[in-house]
Amino acid sequence: MEEPLKGKFTIRMAGFFFFISALFQLFSLKSGVPFLGSMLAGMQAVLFHLIYVVLFIWMGFVLWTGSRNGVKVIFGGTALFTLEKILLLTSSETLQLHIDQLVAFRPDLVLLMGPDAMQEPLVFMTWILLASWWGFAFYIYKKRAYFHS
Repeated sequence: MEEPLKGKFTIRMAGFFFFISALFQLFSLKSGVPFLGSMLAGMQAVLFHLIYVVLFIWMGFVLWTGSRNGVKVIFGGTALFTLEKILLLTSSETLQLHIDQLVAFRPDLVLLMGPDAMQEPLVFMTWILLASWWGFAFYIYKKRAYFHS
């Protein structure tokens, strides 16, 4: 009898949460997206969100099924996500649009921190988020045997 592969439950749960992430992207299809110094709206925002819906479903699928190209898909998705976040961090206009969007959604943030104090924590949290994504991608690489079984 073959011993179950260690980490299979963790990888499948990650896949499940990518499906949930895709669902949340569907709920926000009409939400504006700060990108390259402007706010994407309308069809551009819908297309942006749909790209992430497809990406998250694809990533969830390869994690759930253990598809042979799983490691490549995870690294590709992580690279795309990283590119988008780096573009956010390197454009002060885009970053300010993102902060304005957050404040419009949660006006109490301004009372808590003040409008000028929000950029530094947002940048820090974005770097932490990227580190988490890359940590997960390297975990998947370490568990690549799951994708060949």
